Amino acid sequence: MKIYLCGPIRDVQRSEASSWRDRASELLKKCGHETVNPEKENPLVEVHLTPDTVLTDEQTKSLVDFDKREIDSCDVLLVNLSNDAKTAGTPMEMIYAWERGKRIVVVGDRSKLSPWYRYHADRILPDLESALSAVIGGERHGGNI
Repeated sequence: MKIYLCGPIRDVQRSEASSWRDRASELLKKCGHETVNPEKENPLVEVHLTPDTVLTDEQTKSLVDFDKREIDSCDVLLVNLSNDAKTAGTPMEMIYAWERGKRIVVVGDRSKLSPWYRYHADRILPDLESALSAVIGGERHGGNI
């Protein structure tokens, strides 16, 4: 199974964007799964993406096209919404995946999530460990309204 690690990058500290992805990737790979970490694999993120960065139109297209191709190649989106970061890319990636029938597992506080997040998630779990178990176990419940 291939899992796309989705969550805020630009609007959080670099360590916050990478630490959960590193933990998830390590565990998923030990279980024989493949991961896509856009924070490390998308060349524009590493080189150019900070809260103050203004990307050119060409860079924007390249960044989004890369992420969409990677989402297309995945079976599951693991979405980390455990912080209160305001982010545009994460919900866009989530709806893109949902429209393509991808399984979506969210880490976050259900009571704080927008109805839009809840509607489009197959599972919403309070911590990364529970979400990883759901991803590995293949649980798909749908309609977390």
